[in-house]
Amino acid sequence: SVFEGRPAVQIRSDIVIDGCYFTTPPDPLPGSNFVGAYDEAPWTALISNCIFALRTGANPAIDLRLDGIEATVENCQFYCQTSSTVLALGGSDRSLYSIASCLFYTRPGEGNQTKSFEINDGQIAIRSCRFVGAVTGDRGLFTFSLSETGPGPQARLQIDDCQFNSISGGNLFYVMVDGPDSWSNRIF
Repeated sequence: SVFEGRPAVQIRSDIVIDGCYFTTPPDPLPGSNFVGAYDEAPWTALISNCIFALRTGANPAIDLRLDGIEATVENCQFYCQTSSTVLALGGSDRSLYSIASCLFYTRPGEGNQTKSFEINDGQIAIRSCRFVGAVTGDRGLFTFSLSETGPGPQARLQIDDCQFNSISGGNLFYVMVDGPDSWSNRIF
């Protein structure tokens, strides 16, 4: 299936999204995401074998910030041609995320830069992914934002067997550490 426009999928219960192509129309409205988590948690989501072609900014392309969900993103390709956030994760430290065998590619060129992950909470495992291209200049490939309570006690990020090629413009990790709790000693 091809989805040209946003929002394309609103997740409210268990779902499998497999083999889809998401892109923006030639003259899109700014704003919403392609895939978003909505109410009625807990639920599980599997997003696999999909291509996300971000021709204009997406804030974020996939938004999975919801308490008590379990989401897997595998074998997906993310192509960014502008400044975008690809995946937003959080909600609570009870939210479980697995990201595996994905490609995150930002096309070279002025103004093209990406935050692959914006994280504020959750238990996150990222493995066997490849990251290529420019990072948002004042942030990082992995940007950790703060909430009023900080990440929960079980929050963590584990990155295994990933490749980082031609990363320029920003940092790999941008961690905001103010607040009652932080991501210190939670990134492995």
